[in-house]
Amino acid sequence: MKYMPWMAPNWHYSIDTGYGNYHALLVGLQKRFSNSLNSIVSYTWSKSLDNSSGWFEAENGTGGGSVVQNYFDPRNAYGISSYDLRHYFSWSTVYSLPFGPGQKWLHTGIASYLLGGWKANYLFQIRSGQPFNLNVGGDPAYISGNNGSVASYARPNVIGNPLQGGCGATPVGTRGPNGFCMINPAAFAVPVASYGNMGKMPFRVPSFNNLDFSLVKVTPIWESVSLEFRAESFNLYNVVIPGNPGTTIGNASAGLATTQGNTPRELQFGAKIVF
Repeated sequence: MKYMPWMAPNWHYSIDTGYGNYHALLVGLQKRFSNSLNSIVSYTWSKSLDNSSGWFEAENGTGGGSVVQNYFDPRNAYGISSYDLRHYFSWSTVYSLPFGPGQKWLHTGIASYLLGGWKANYLFQIRSGQPFNLNVGGDPAYISGNNGSVASYARPNVIGNPLQGGCGATPVGTRGPNGFCMINPAAFAVPVASYGNMGKMPFRVPSFNNLDFSLVKVTPIWESVSLEFRAESFNLYNVVIPGNPGTTIGNASAGLATTQGNTPRELQFGAKIVF
């Protein structure tokens, strides 16, 4: 028997009964601009829980279609939020070289002109990976009835250790010819005439880290006119972070990340006249 017999295949049903909570500890240190140096260090430890992080899959993250398996049992969907980042550390610094007008050394002359006006900046960030969910295709709990096509709402059953084994010949936590293996898909099974027993958002993609760096040179030309030159690098050490894995158990791509989750190193140069 269909739970909602009046529902047509192209209709969507939603209610505003979601709930959640967020707890965090924030620590920050700042050295305000003095002796040509300004630096800020911050760290956040947090935990976010809810029974739905947003509207359908839009805010529910990777594999979010199975966050809410059973709309009549919202407690079954309570768990880690799709945007939960347990640890987040950032460190940014701006440093002006101590040469040139207004600085400690070389106030005048050709050396002041060549060595003055240089400024270095960097921003370093490292954080926990975002959670992801798993789902199975079809209608294993038989909630569609004869007048609907509801599918891919259920989570799988856990029958083994997802962090042992691998994706075929590629062990969990390593990169192989078909992608980066995050979980062992053979540790799950498709439920029959029921919802899956896997919890909500139990896995995370690898942690994220990034360093951006820039050098800026401001050279006075005449009165209030100056030339600014910039050399910038994004993802300076060119770290490669796997993207989101396949999340449908039963598909060949399940557990495998086949894309890059961050942007490769970018170098950028620019110049402008400021007046």
